[in-house]
Amino acid sequence: MTNKIILLALCWLFTSVSHALGYKNIKMGASYDETVMALKTEFGEPSMTDQQLMNYKNVELFGAKWDTVDFRFVGGKLAEVRCFSYQKNKSQAITRLNSAVQGLKKEYDMTCDYEEDGSIFYTGGVSPKGIGHLFTLFVSPLQGAWSTQLRFGPFRF
Repeated sequence: MTNKIILLALCWLFTSVSHALGYKNIKMGASYDETVMALKTEFGEPSMTDQQLMNYKNVELFGAKWDTVDFRFVGGKLAEVRCFSYQKNKSQAITRLNSAVQGLKKEYDMTCDYEEDGSIFYTGGVSPKGIGHLFTLFVSPLQGAWSTQLRFGPFRF
């Protein structure tokens, strides 16, 4: 009987932790209504919203400033979060990436690797499915400039 209780407690703990985005009450897989309440409490009114997307401008997450953050919903559940910071060149994007790493590593275990072109990227956390990473942090060309991007998901629920 004791083993069953311990097993149930561990399953509950794993489920609770694995769905956390790691920021306040925002959780991957949460319902649209639950997520909207949490986002409005934390960030106020969004710049744009519909049933598939909530967009915020000039948001601070994990100690880094992001020019735009998109919260994307699939089937009425939070499935993806994408954070963008725009810079003029790759060097500035890497500097911003390094700043984001400092905040994220306070919350998550992270690993780094290199793209074929030598660009560094980071992955971390555990996905809500328990297999794979929760997020990827990288630099990339975007719309004629450079960006630092933090991507949670997309996950299927």
